[in-house]
Amino acid sequence: MKRARGSMRFAICGLGLLAAFSYLGKGVPAGAQPQPKPPGCALHVEITDEDGKALPKAFVLVHGEHGGNQQFTPDKNGLVKTNLHAGMYDLFVSAMGFVPQAQIVDLRTCKPLDLNLMLAIDSEHTGNENN
Repeated sequence: MKRARGSMRFAICGLGLLAAFSYLGKGVPAGAQPQPKPPGCALHVEITDEDGKALPKAFVLVHGEHGGNQQFTPDKNGLVKTNLHAGMYDLFVSAMGFVPQAQIVDLRTCKPLDLNLMLAIDSEHTGNENN
């Protein structure tokens, strides 16, 4: 009878291990898993006028160091959010009636970059100059 108890103990222990492994195999629910990062380096550009109002109709052009161009349209809040490969870029932003801006964007370290660009009214070409 002693031998039967030992075998039963082994069988119960084996079932416990089997149950534990099957639980581990089920994985974590999808909602609990971290979301994968989008590929590339995050670039966020906010485009406003001198009063801080969003310019959703601005034209945004990003020129990469390897010759590729990408054009973006800001959302209703004047925001452009994109992911680019690590590297150097030329950023050009313009909007009707405003002085365009250009600047170099350094994403070589792939650190997320948030830019706030304020476009000034182009009084020279819009007829708003008081001479």
